[in-house]
Amino acid sequence: MKLEPRVFNFSGPYAVGKDTIINSVLSHFGERAYRVSTWTTRSVDPDIDPSYTHIDREDLGKLQANSRWLVNYQLGGTTGYGTSLDEIEQCLRRGKLCIHSIYAGREGAGALRAYFGPRLYSFGIVPCGGKLEDQVAELDRRLRSRNRDEPNLLEARILHQAEPLSYISANESVSTEDREMPVFDHILTNEDIAVTTAEAIRLIENALHYDTAKE
Repeated sequence: MKLEPRVFNFSGPYAVGKDTIINSVLSHFGERAYRVSTWTTRSVDPDIDPSYTHIDREDLGKLQANSRWLVNYQLGGTTGYGTSLDEIEQCLRRGKLCIHSIYAGREGAGALRAYFGPRLYSFGIVPCGGKLEDQVAELDRRLRSRNRDEPNLLEARILHQAEPLSYISANESVSTEDREMPVFDHILTNEDIAVTTAEAIRLIENALHYDTAKE
């Protein structure tokens, strides 16, 4: 029986494990899944970030004026990211599972929920349990240990980690075409990447099984 196409989003702060989880999800579902691309004003290494495309800030601003794009700015407004709604819709029409990662904020995950409503299953990801300061400290440790970012970028990322964490914790409701819905369907606590990945795949499989049962 044909599965209903869905959009699956993973949102969380830097170094929380989003890309590792997404890559495992893509591997699990194979040709059924499609990684939605992201356009960004930051520098991009296509070997490291194959789903990211660099765009000048002026050009991103032009996309922002188009209602078919979701655009958000991070790191105190210094870095922009864009998602094409048309790309996702085309993916859905091909019967694919659309896998995406968008910023955990109102202009990111909140806007994605408002547009796709129940067609979206959205994960918020936090690094550990405990208070906000404990989560920020854990992300600080992870960012420094991966030794991947330039010093200025590293400090900027650490400075802005509390914003997406607070947004995920609040999990506010937004208006969709169908009804009021919380931004996130499930919050994953990524203390063990293998366990978290298995849980994400299980929840996606359950969502797809539920869709099939409704037909």
